[in-house]
Amino acid sequence: MALDLSSALGQDIVDKRIDILQRVDHLGSISKAARSAGISYKAAWQAIETLSTLAGEPVVHKVVGGSDGGGAQLTASGKAILEASATLSKIRNQVLNDLPNGQHRTLATLTSSAVRMSVRNIIPCKVLEMKGGLSMEKLTLEV
Repeated sequence: MALDLSSALGQDIVDKRIDILQRVDHLGSISKAARSAGISYKAAWQAIETLSTLAGEPVVHKVVGGSDGGGAQLTASGKAILEASATLSKIRNQVLNDLPNGQHRTLATLTSSAVRMSVRNIIPCKVLEMKGGLSMEKLTLEV
């Protein structure tokens, strides 16, 4: 069976962290974003913390509840991440549309590897650098 790149990669796959960030932007609340995504507040907050750690600065400004109920707004960094994500999605779709019959030898090889990859895979590598965060460690690896 031939690898069908259009089917494998053609759907609008959104990283769950980006999805939460988009929902916070539209709904103005982490708890509302979590409910609309069908996840816990803790999971939504962890997604935001992960993005903040990866970005190197906060992506959401949280306003603690009070008589008005609080809320959340994206920082300039959070908005930049959403813009970059949208641009990458457009480029990805253009590449898929440009492939003749959805087939391309080099991309097919990379795709078949990427589809099988997971954070649970054991990949032999050398740790070059470790940078600590509050809830995450950022590693630079040499594969």
